[in-house]
Amino acid sequence: MSSLPRVAPRQTSRQLAWYFVIGLAQFAGDAALLYSMLRWGVAVEVANVASRASAGMAGFWLNRWITFGSTAEPWWPSFLRFGALWLAMTMLSSGLLSAAAWLLGRDADHAGLLTMAKLLIELALFVLAFLVSKLWVYRNAK
Repeated sequence: MSSLPRVAPRQTSRQLAWYFVIGLAQFAGDAALLYSMLRWGVAVEVANVASRASAGMAGFWLNRWITFGSTAEPWWPSFLRFGALWLAMTMLSSGLLSAAAWLLGRDADHAGLLTMAKLLIELALFVLAFLVSKLWVYRNAK
C-alpha cells in the first residue's frame, strides 16, 4: 500500500493560489457560457456539461503547466486521470444544479438564478477538486 506524498507547505500554498486564480478564470468562462446557453433555451444539464467541458480543457493545460508543473510524464496519463475527475465532478455538479433548477422553478430570471446556484456549487466543489488534482491527477509533478 502506498502512502500519500509528503508536500512542503509553501509549495502547496503556491499551488493553491494558482489553482484559485486559474479556477476563477475557468469559472468566468464556464458561467458566461452556461448563462448564454440557458438564455438560448438549452436544458440545464446539457448547458452545464458543455460549459464545464470548455472550461475544463483550458484548466487542465493551465494547471498542468503553471499550478503543478507536471512535465515529468507525458501529458496523456494525467489527462486520463483529469478526465475521470472531470466526469465525477461534472456528474455531481449537474445533479446539484438540476436539483437547484427543480427547486427554483421557472421564473423571469431562471438563467440568472441558476448561474448563482452554479457559483455556490462550484465553490463547494473547489477544495475537493484541488486535493484530488494535487494528489492524483498531477501526482507526478516535478
